Formats: sequence, C-alpha cells, structure tokens
Amino acid sequence: AMGILRLVQQGKLTLADEVLQLAPEIPLSNPWEKSSPIRVYHLLEHTSGFDELHLKDKSIPVIDDEFPLIEGLQIVKNSLKVRWKPGSRFAYSNVGYLVAGYLIEKVSGMPYNDFIAQEVLAPLGMTASSLRQKGIPPSSMAPSYSIDKTELPFKHIFTRPSGSLISSPDDMAKFLTMLLNRG
Repeated sequence: AMGILRLVQQGKLTLADEVLQLAPEIPLSNPWEKSSPIRVYHLLEHTSGFDELHLKDKSIPVIDDEFPLIEGLQIVKNSLKVRWKPGSRFAYSNVGYLVAGYLIEKVSGMPYNDFIAQEVLAPLGMTASSLRQKGIPPSSMAPSYSIDKTELPFKHIFTRPSGSLISSPDDMAKFLTMLLNRG
C-alpha cells in the first residue's frame, strides 16, 4: 500500500485508476468491467471481489525472493475471478496485494523489491529491513516451528507484496511512527 501511495505522490497513477487500463495482461475476469471496473483503491481496501488464495496455491514452493510477480498472477488466476461488483463488499484477499505489487513494477519500471527498498524503506531509515532474505544473517531471523515443535526453514511466498517484509522491531517502530505522524 505504501508503494502504491508513493506512486500516487509521484503523479504516476491515482487510486481511482482502472487496474485493467494500467495492466491489461493481468488475467482477471470481472463480469462488471464496463460499469464497475476494479480500481487501484479496491485492491488496497480488499473490495475488489477477488477470492482469497486457494489452499492448493498456498503450498506452491518458491525458490527465491525474486520470483516474477506476473508468474504469481498466473498461479492465482482462479482467484482473479471477481465474485461481486467491485466496491460492494469487503473480503480479505492477499491476491489484491499481489496485483498491487505487480502494478508497482509496471508503473515504476522497477522490480518490486527494489522499488520498496528505495521508495519506502530507505526514506524511513529502515536499514534492517528487506524483502530479500539474501544477505540477512540467519541468526538475526526469528525461527518458525511446526506443530510438533520442529524448526522449519525459511519459506519464500510468491505473493510477497502481501507479506514478505523481513524487519527488526526497531525498524517496525520507525514505520509505526511514520503512520502515527500521518506520513
């Protein structure tokens, strides 16, 4: 969301822009496209009508944190079928943030990870934060555990715009301070 707002601030898009006008290659299906197209703000407020990730999609292994977002959109194309008129209902959807991340890449001309690092993290002084696991000492990352208390390896997700930020508590405090100060 912060990346999209940076693009708005830079005059490169508006929250009311139509998603398919910005990126017609996204394989979405909206029966209301002519009268109620999906707009950028629908993605951010979870009112696009997209389904959540299907269980089978959540288990897809991703090798690294540079997995192309457009390939992720192909994986979730079944979740890109709009179920009701955009803007009429709220339904949490990580898929909308995957679409927003792809829009960041397309509009900015930069890889998503690079744009967020340059335009969001760096201006906030979030030097201990990244969307890339590479270069982060494993000892500085909190481990994950299975239900039987076995330590699990770090797992990349192909929907990284919806939740792949690796950050320290100090850096998250910087982000929270920015939000409390209204930017």
